[in-house]
Amino acid sequence: MQWLNWKVSGSVSRSREFNAGHEAVPLIVVEPPDDDLEAGDIASPKTLPHANSSFSDTSQSELSALFTTLVRILSYVWIALRPRIFSGHQDRQLGPTDWLSGVRGVASLFVMFSHIRVNLFGDVGHGWSSEHPRFLELPIIRLAYSGGAMVTLFFIVSGYALSYRTLSLMRETTPDHFKIFKSLASSVFRRAIRLYIPVFVLAFIQLWTLYFRLQAPPPSEPRASTVLSLLGWWIEAVANALNPFDRNLPAAFNAPLAKIEMVWWTIPTEYRGSLVVFVVLLVLSQTRNLVRSLALVTYLLWTTYIGQWEVFLFIAGIVCCDLHLSSQSRASEAALTLGDESPAATPSRKWWKGVVSVCLSSLALVPILYILGAPEGWMVPDDWPGYGDAPFYYTLRIWTPQSWKGNTVAGDFWRCLAAVAFILLVDNTSFLRRLFEFPLSQYLADISFSLYLLHPITLKCIGNRMFSYIDRWVDAVGNYWLKQFLRVVLVSILFGPILFWVSELGATYLDQMSVKFAKWAEGKFRSGRETAIALPDTDNATTNQSRWVNTSENVEVVRVRDAQDIGDAAGHHLPSPSSDVGINRLQ
Repeated sequence: MQWLNWKVSGSVSRSREFNAGHEAVPLIVVEPPDDDLEAGDIASPKTLPHANSSFSDTSQSELSALFTTLVRILSYVWIALRPRIFSGHQDRQLGPTDWLSGVRGVASLFVMFSHIRVNLFGDVGHGWSSEHPRFLELPIIRLAYSGGAMVTLFFIVSGYALSYRTLSLMRETTPDHFKIFKSLASSVFRRAIRLYIPVFVLAFIQLWTLYFRLQAPPPSEPRASTVLSLLGWWIEAVANALNPFDRNLPAAFNAPLAKIEMVWWTIPTEYRGSLVVFVVLLVLSQTRNLVRSLALVTYLLWTTYIGQWEVFLFIAGIVCCDLHLSSQSRASEAALTLGDESPAATPSRKWWKGVVSVCLSSLALVPILYILGAPEGWMVPDDWPGYGDAPFYYTLRIWTPQSWKGNTVAGDFWRCLAAVAFILLVDNTSFLRRLFEFPLSQYLADISFSLYLLHPITLKCIGNRMFSYIDRWVDAVGNYWLKQFLRVVLVSILFGPILFWVSELGATYLDQMSVKFAKWAEGKFRSGRETAIALPDTDNATTNQSRWVNTSENVEVVRVRDAQDIGDAAGHHLPSPSSDVGINRLQ
């Protein structure tokens, strides 16, 4: 063991902090020389660490920890807010109704175009006229910014998608009626939560943008002048929107929610139509397939006669779904009957049949898109000159049924029929269906609801200011078409990414969260007691067979009871449960 030698340094300094008789003597430590080492290998004197050295190390460690925490926080923020393009590609399995979501996504994009069009091409938007021909006003071309036609498609798609699961359960070989009732009850409970939470949150935010005058140009709204009037406006909008019995059409733009944001006039109509779908499915839940189809068609004809266009569209969506499932069922039965000789197993389908199918579908698509792209006159008289003079449009307006006159643009009779024909055509044409199953269409499907809700406030708070700067930049360009081209390019590059990024955030933190919250709330709402529903088996004439289902644990227990009484293990007779009691506690 070697002992360190301590010696006094050559320089001695007087410390100001000590008394005059004391000296501050710095010490140095010297390692003793080893006999086995040469003189050059002997360690040089080392000064003891100064007190400030430990303080410096502590400061560096604290700074390092602070930097690590900051980096971690920034990484969390980046993961939470990053655009989807930086999230990596995720493979997805397409379901049978994903093409419907693609239709909804493209329709939401076109609705957004219809509102941006006012800023970019304010002089464009009327019907095509021979006096002032414009390319963007051609019938099918103008469909890209026809918001009314897209709303018509929204309601049909909703009727189709909301009824798909229930109709599929009804068409099973042995329908499980309890599962059908449970599905409908769950849909009714969750629909308002899932639909309105994003709307009410955004309405609250948009009212504050009015209060702080963040919109450009700032609208003059007296109800946004004080906080109390602002909150009262929001409460009134919430209460009015949740009332499914107030049709509020065709004056839906005067509803309190629509006064906050005019685009949201469709949300209460969507909610009311959804409840109509669930009630109709509940009424038809225990009918045979043929009876159910006839009843749906009859109801559709009745809504056509009375001209209640929004109910017509939702019922039309149910009819389209029922036709799809019926044709699917027939195809499955044919495949089972033919066995190995089925058309899917043999190359009997020639390539030219596919070409003919594509050509016929394309020919049928042209008149449908022509009618869908009819001029839209929101709140204008029938003799509005903006309708233009394109062929057939004036004739269609004359031949509109009397009960359909006075409807809003989305409720135009011929536009509604064309929208139904479009959904039926896409549903039965594989190459059209694939157009709405492409990744771009599915991306728009994922953000469709938030894009529809968020694009107005994003346009008012950010877009209008950006457009004013863009107009200053391109005003120096003399050529009209070059100027318009530059405006479109600059808006697409500068405003487009912001809008889609905001829509992605809305889809993640408003749309998806509302779906999860609705599911959580339903679970809490139904978890109070263990209950069971007794469903009598009408097919058994000798016994009263009831299916008891524990709804809290999802466990099925089937018991067979005698029609008169029930015996216990000892042979004693116990009174049978009353047939009037539908819900009993499981012991």
